[in-house]
Amino acid sequence: MNFRSSTAWFFLSCLILFLTEGNIVALSLPFTPPVRNYSVSSYKAGMQNWAIDQDEDGILYVGNAMGLLEFDGTSWILHPLPTKGIIRSVLVGKDGRIYVGAFEEFGYFQRMPDNSLKYVSLSGRLLDYSMHNEEIWTILQRESEVIFHSFGCLFLYRDDKVEAIPLDGLYTPVADIHGTIYFHKGNAGLYKLDSDHLTEVSSPGNLIHDLIKILPLGNGRYVFITPSDGLFVGDFSSLKKFHTDADAIFKSHPVNKAILTQGGDLVLGTISNGILALDKEGHQVWHLNSETKLQNNTVLGLFCDPSGNIWAALDDGISYIQSNLGVYIFEPSQRKIGMVYDVLARNDSSAYIASNQGLYYAKGPNISLIPDLSGQTWFLKDWNGNIICGHNNGTYLIQGKSFRRIPGPGSGLCFKELDLYGSPGFMEGTYANPVIFKTNADGSFAIQPVSGDVHLTQNLVQDHLGNIWAQHLRKGIYRFRLSEDGSSAEHVRRFSKIGNDRVLKYSLFKLKGRVVMTDGDNFYTYDDLRDTIVLFQELNDQLSGIKGVTSVCPLKNNEYWFCGSESAYFVKDDGSRLHVIREFPFSMFSSSSYDGRYSFVYNKDTDESYLCMNNAIGLITRRALDSCKDSTCTKSLMIRSFHVSCRKMALDSLMSLSAPIKVPYKYNSISISFCYPDYSQTVYRIRYRIGRHPNGIWNDLPSQNVFRENDLRPGNYVIEAEAYDSVRTLSSLRFCFEVCRPWYLKSIFIILFALLSITFIILIIWLFLQVAIKRKEREWLVQDAYSQVEQALKSRDILSVDKEMLEKDLIDKSKELSTEVLYNSSLRQSISALREDIQRLYLDGKINKSNRDILMSHVVNSIESDEENWLRFQIHFDRIHEGFLSSLKREYPSLTSTDMRFCAMLKLNQSTKEIAQQLNISTRGVDAARYRIRKKLGLAPEESLTGFIINFKGRSTLK
Repeated sequence: MNFRSSTAWFFLSCLILFLTEGNIVALSLPFTPPVRNYSVSSYKAGMQNWAIDQDEDGILYVGNAMGLLEFDGTSWILHPLPTKGIIRSVLVGKDGRIYVGAFEEFGYFQRMPDNSLKYVSLSGRLLDYSMHNEEIWTILQRESEVIFHSFGCLFLYRDDKVEAIPLDGLYTPVADIHGTIYFHKGNAGLYKLDSDHLTEVSSPGNLIHDLIKILPLGNGRYVFITPSDGLFVGDFSSLKKFHTDADAIFKSHPVNKAILTQGGDLVLGTISNGILALDKEGHQVWHLNSETKLQNNTVLGLFCDPSGNIWAALDDGISYIQSNLGVYIFEPSQRKIGMVYDVLARNDSSAYIASNQGLYYAKGPNISLIPDLSGQTWFLKDWNGNIICGHNNGTYLIQGKSFRRIPGPGSGLCFKELDLYGSPGFMEGTYANPVIFKTNADGSFAIQPVSGDVHLTQNLVQDHLGNIWAQHLRKGIYRFRLSEDGSSAEHVRRFSKIGNDRVLKYSLFKLKGRVVMTDGDNFYTYDDLRDTIVLFQELNDQLSGIKGVTSVCPLKNNEYWFCGSESAYFVKDDGSRLHVIREFPFSMFSSSSYDGRYSFVYNKDTDESYLCMNNAIGLITRRALDSCKDSTCTKSLMIRSFHVSCRKMALDSLMSLSAPIKVPYKYNSISISFCYPDYSQTVYRIRYRIGRHPNGIWNDLPSQNVFRENDLRPGNYVIEAEAYDSVRTLSSLRFCFEVCRPWYLKSIFIILFALLSITFIILIIWLFLQVAIKRKEREWLVQDAYSQVEQALKSRDILSVDKEMLEKDLIDKSKELSTEVLYNSSLRQSISALREDIQRLYLDGKINKSNRDILMSHVVNSIESDEENWLRFQIHFDRIHEGFLSSLKREYPSLTSTDMRFCAMLKLNQSTKEIAQQLNISTRGVDAARYRIRKKLGLAPEESLTGFIINFKGRSTLK
């Protein structure tokens, strides 16, 4: 009998088993909604937070220990009160004001044109009432009237007036039903607020000792919530105990706050055990505390936003609970379960989890590792109540917490249903060769090995031609066909290259009947006509925004999960192309780092998807997928602030956002803060383009969503911005402003500048003409000079003879002048000697004083006349010899008048004898004078004094 006939019964049995399979149910693990925590380090204010509210734009307001916190999804802003007090209560009024209450203080913050908040105090308007230790714990609104509640008084703000209503006891506001506000007073029962006083209401409320909240359940039924006595249900005429799954928790952890979600779930915040959610029947939906990602266990305030998600004001921080997203997470706090590869739910509220640490068994919140089955566990499969587990040590049959090994290879990596020659069958990939599963006559399992060069098979896919594609654990892709009897792999081919890259690790899946491979960056497919792997360009174009794909999981109705590098993508095939419907970032499920091994398990019976992660399991319900397809975005991209500044000076200003916006040129550096108040874990970005006429080039804003531009030129500008994700544009805006012209570019100054420019141009032209005229005159003068030179050249010989005669005559006259002056100089020396003789005669008594004075007078006059002669000689000598004596004296100031006369004689080239006669000294005196002058001139012994003097060139000081 051949392979086909021998295994027909087995394949038919398997098909019947799968058609009748009914043991897979919803996973019963204690899932909780995703939580995002904001700590003091995030919002930079006090730890304690007391109240939360949200305006119609989506901006969040939190009553904090240091003031009012404002949050737009990106940035936090703190607005302290003038009193620096703790804000205990917050209410966004119908008029858009943010009303706040604190210790002996209440009022509101008003939004200004520049989008800043300004505080207005109302407590100062009280008449005939003095506040004393009163804390505003609650703020309510009744039509246009705002009510501030303290334990001792009610303060009514209406018609811009404030009125105080003192209370005669401890009243707590518990409900606002159809515009009627109800208060509870200890054991005295319920009261309702009429115009300006409290009126008792006949009800069984007085049976409840302590009541904190009344919430409607529908059909005229209400739930009455107490801190420690649990919940009661009924109407205003009768009550009965409302038993819930959380009654035991309420006894030891008092309830402090309570709200009702849009879906009708009751959310209760406790003093010491976090937050619980109950459905209308009292069953626990989820429970969050510090062990399950809640930041703090003491809940001081709760708020349900328009999206149906919960904000919690905590004793330490703020938490955002995405309870209405249809997405949940299971992350056991008592232990780390490792990297999850598969999950399987059972109809007895139990579940199995396959991880790299082993096989876990979970029932409710309890999870434990099955003994002796630790280590890498790859897959789980349910066969009509028989659970098959693929493990590193082999393939096992699981029953409860017991197991037995199925004989065969020592590992099991994957388990896939394939078409084996027209009949459905199951092939298991192992560390060795693949194997085919079949059953024996007694119902036991039998395994048939498949020989051939195919091993380490992590995934198996079959194409339309019957080829089996195997994903190697480390080395890429194999393709093979089974032999006729199914015992061996034939025509085995390994694809070592895809495109131009060497295959290391590729992911393999089947999409729209085609075998598809991906390296994380691109998709590839098998081209059977060319028998090769080619780039799947159509798929790359349709899914261009998805990168790093590691696995693909099919759902029903042509839907798929794509696991990318940082997110999971829900993709829908409309028949013509694939569309990315929604991106789910992995960070919304867990803070664990992503290492590329995340994958999905789809439960077709419950239509739920399980995301297998590191130490956690994510759950995405059909409600989450339908809401992301059908919902319309109601949030709007907004401008939070528009700052202008001057970079040259320390000047900064916050601009009004009221049109028209005119920016002074001095402040032409701008900073615009954008916000898109989406508090979910949706991955979105904001892009912009700016210009006088924006073009098609978009730029992404940085993570702070702040746009900055410096030194803008004058003119009108348009900013277009969009909030977008990987699927679509979420919201957009168009913003216009004008950068005004500087004073010097205004019309009157432009006219003046134009006139000045014209005048300047005329002046330049006139100067140019003047320069041209003078240039022409110079040309004429040069031509005239050329003519004169030509005439001079013609009479050059005559002039040369005349010059020589003049120079000779000048030299002769200079010698005569020198001789005369030097003679007078010698005469002066004689007169000086005569003066000395007269003085000696006077001292010897040979002449009297009167005669001496007469003689001396004549001598002095003679000497002065001699000095005048020398000065005249010096002037004429310098004129003849180009300032020789002046230059010589300037360069050698140590030379005396006698030295200068000596040098003048040397300049005239007189002999030693002539010099001695002129100076009336001996030749030895001439030699001594030569030695003295040589020393003053600093001449070397080999240098000639006469040559130096003759060659010395002086510059004449005469003009």
